[in-house]
Parts: sequence; C-alpha cells; structure tokens
Amino acid sequence: AIAWVFGLLIVLLVAVYFVATSGAFFKGVILPRVGKAMNAEVTVSDASISPFKQVVLYNLKVQTTGAEPLVTAAEVRLRYSLMDIIGGNIHVDEVGLSSATVTLVENADGSSNLDPILKSQKEKAGEKKPEQPAKPPGAKPPQIDLKKFALTDATIRRVKNYANGSRDVAELSHVNVTLDDLKNGQTSKLALNADVRVENTNGVLQAKLGGSFALALTADLKPASIKGSTRLDVTRAEGALADFAAFGSELEVEVTLTDIKGVVLHFQKGDTRLGELRVSGPFDMEKLEGRLS
Repeated sequence: AIAWVFGLLIVLLVAVYFVATSGAFFKGVILPRVGKAMNAEVTVSDASISPFKQVVLYNLKVQTTGAEPLVTAAEVRLRYSLMDIIGGNIHVDEVGLSSATVTLVENADGSSNLDPILKSQKEKAGEKKPEQPAKPPGAKPPQIDLKKFALTDATIRRVKNYANGSRDVAELSHVNVTLDDLKNGQTSKLALNADVRVENTNGVLQAKLGGSFALALTADLKPASIKGSTRLDVTRAEGALADFAAFGSELEVEVTLTDIKGVVLHFQKGDTRLGELRVSGPFDMEKLEGRLS
C-alpha cells in the first residue's frame, strides 16, 4: 500500500511538472497575470519551457493602448542554470531577442501607449513595502556569469502625432547589440550598430551608427574601466536638416574607476574637421567628484 501511495505521488508530481511547464499553461495562466500587473495584454504564439535550463518564447507581443503594439519580438531566448542561481551564482548562458520592435507613440493630447505601464508602476510604488534587511558587513557580492546577450535586428521607434494629422518619427532600425562574458572581475565586450532615421514635415535625416567597447568589472561588480569608441555618419539629409549632409562624429572613451584618461568627441563634415571636445583628469566614479580639464 505504501509503495502504491508513493507511486501515485510520483505520477502526480510528474503530471504537475508537465502541466506547469506546458506552453498552454504559460499562455493561459502565467501571461494573463503578468499582463494584469502591467496594465497590458501580453501574448505569445508558443512557449518552450524547461524550468531548470531554458525558456523560449515565440512571437511575443505587449499591447497597451492604440493600434500599434508597444513591444513585439519574434523570439525571446533565455538559457541558464537554475541550480547555480539557487546557489547564489547568476549563471546565464544566453539572453537573446530576435527581431524585436519597440514603438513609443505620443498622441496630440499628451497621452502615450506607455501610460498604462507607468501607471501600474506608480501604483506599486505607492504600496507599503516591508523594509529590506541591511546586508551584513563583508557580505559576498552577487556572482554574475552572463556568457552572451544578443539583440538581433531590432527596431526602436518613437512617434509623435499632432492634431493636424502630421507626425514626427525618430527610429533606430537593424539594431544589433552583443555583450559577451559579463562576469565579476573580468572584461566583457560590447558591440553595437544601427541605422538612424529622423523624419518630420520639415526634413529627413538618415545615418549609420556603430561602435565597440571593452567593459571591465571589479570583483564586487563595480565598473573598473570602459574603453572603446562609437561613430555616427550621416548618409542622407534633406529639407531643414540638409546642413547635416556628410556630417560625422566619433566618440572615444577611456575611463577607469578613479580617472578619466580621455573622453574625446570629434566632429567633421566630409573630409573637413570641424572641431572636437576633450575631457580628462582624476575622477572618482563612486563619489562623482574630480578635477577635469
């Protein structure tokens, strides 16, 4: 009889596991609760969930007000080690978003499709929260090991609508961002590139953006150093923005925890150098104090 009871419990646990990790349960129970907490409708076409190691969501959509979704993504991937996380080590092999689109719309009356989510955050902030116990002196900092973050072919768009039917659009498209080997006491690599478009009734501007940086963290997750550069080149400029034709700028950065070795912003038009801004000197990143020239 005891063996039969244990056998029944095992069968029930296995059944609960498969139900709780099924795409139908995730779509029908989990996402509606998430959406309610955000004042939004959150849906996916399918989900593949392995609680101990992986979550993959397909065709994610976050809809608030208006016809355009606030967020869409063809695929969201998260690969991790749950046992390591339970043990205090945030071990994540991959965070990936493919073909994601974020559309922020501001209407002529000042309202936006972000308002419902901001309202939900204000309501939560107004709730009385229990005080968090202070960390004891000498407590071990979180251990982070993120192998790869990848944002692939994303679009970030801001639209401002006017009462007369016209609108302004500012957009980053074909956005690709990668971050490799983010870890305590290590140096990670950040790379990014995107197309830029600004369009209104008075003019159009298009540009290319690209850059890469080396980011070093201390053992207690403080920024130890940042070194790299990013460049913006205008490829098209018309109307009121025509003066920006062939304009280019480059930002070079080399910063440590105690010293700004150099932050340099160059400006040029075609092959003609227009000017530059240079900043350097001792600077305490924690206190935000220094002596710069």
